[in-house]
Amino acid sequence: MTLNHKIVSEFSLEDTSFLIVKFSGTLDEKIDLSFVLEQIATKHLIIDTRGLDKINSLGVSAWLDFMDVLNEKQISIYFVHCSYELILQKGIIDNFIPKSSNSFLLSFHLALCCDDCQANKIHEFTALDVKNLPPNSIPEVMCGQCGSFMECDEIESQFYNAFIDLKRSLVLGGLIEPLLAI
Repeated sequence: MTLNHKIVSEFSLEDTSFLIVKFSGTLDEKIDLSFVLEQIATKHLIIDTRGLDKINSLGVSAWLDFMDVLNEKQISIYFVHCSYELILQKGIIDNFIPKSSNSFLLSFHLALCCDDCQANKIHEFTALDVKNLPPNSIPEVMCGQCGSFMECDEIESQFYNAFIDLKRSLVLGGLIEPLLAI
């Protein structure tokens, strides 16, 4: 299945207009993001990739080009409900989610496992989860089956920058909760 994108809606928050785009399916060589670019009539874009389930190398290239165009147009990008696949790519390609001053990672999904009972789950971490954490720490998640602490199912250091990006997004203050509610 190729990538599907859906312009969900536009909404206003504190006199700012946002365009919401949801992506699902596979990010591959068939991707054409020009349609999304043509629809952007605001300087604030919310990207929801929770339905994105696969990314190949040609899709990576198209995505990076898309991010470059958004950055050139000085469009603020708010990443919400980022799929595990997108965060895996971010762990490999640090600028997969741009580090510009107008790009914000607000939430992402990460695979966790429990060493004690072997339970697995995908957990969503948000900027609010890291708000009161000391530097260089990751939020703890308890296993719903045995109560032990769960661990990252991949190499934890690969995802460390995503947690740093969550913390960086705290500058948005009161905008975080309404954007996460999307």
